[in-house]
Amino acid sequence: MRILFPSKITGNGYMNKTGITLPYEEINGETGLGVIPGWIVEGDRGVSKGLINDIIEAFEDDIDIIICNPLNSKIELIEEDSGPYTREEILSHISESEKAAIEEQLENADGVVFQGGVFCDWYEVAFATLASSKNKPMLGICAGQSEIILGTGGSIKKVKDIDKHLKIYDEEVHCLCPVGDNSIPFMAIINKSFLVNLIHSRCVDKVSPNCSRVCAVDEDDNLEIVCGDNIITTRFHPEGLTSNLEKKAIITKTIFGAFKEMVKSDSKNLTK
Repeated sequence: MRILFPSKITGNGYMNKTGITLPYEEINGETGLGVIPGWIVEGDRGVSKGLINDIIEAFEDDIDIIICNPLNSKIELIEEDSGPYTREEILSHISESEKAAIEEQLENADGVVFQGGVFCDWYEVAFATLASSKNKPMLGICAGQSEIILGTGGSIKKVKDIDKHLKIYDEEVHCLCPVGDNSIPFMAIINKSFLVNLIHSRCVDKVSPNCSRVCAVDEDDNLEIVCGDNIITTRFHPEGLTSNLEKKAIITKTIFGAFKEMVKSDSKNLTK
């Protein structure tokens, strides 16, 4: 399985099994493509090693992690209250060479993971737009949820009570409340006694056409889990809560296990 991690603002190299960090220029020229079979990323801007480790574990090592990071490209941040945008508006924020590189990377990809971060960048939103047009399975965490929602035609907004929602990464803060039958695949973690973490200042405002199935909200009615036919997004961090490993195992099995099955199902359909 080949899983892409778009990462314009997080990391600029990868760690191989000898522990040597190499810049992308030494891997594959200007496309910024580095391939790490069953291994983890090391970057100077905080690529989430915890998230990548959990994805690798969920896929039982049957995975190549591919970090897509354009070289020599200016970071262009998105406002906290944003969207919806048209496909043309989104793609206008990346160059033709970036668009070509993204489409090349998506060609042989089995899925795409958009990780959390402090803010969203147009490159990653455009990546979601192009991945959606190719019907690639996508997983979005925290800011990654925002990028998928924006990239598929939805909008995001600032949360009303930032002090409540911008907490320590490993802190258990709020419960996930079910939303009808949509919640059924995630019922292992959706109940009032099962608290998850949250460290964000934004949330989904309006869902997008391709990611419109609301599966869980928090007690303030912010959308926590929003899905599509081949999309899973969460506002909380499944790879967090490292102080409670039993609970973390349930969360990662539920979320990343569902993403794995989505990727496997899509791969089977492509081979028919």
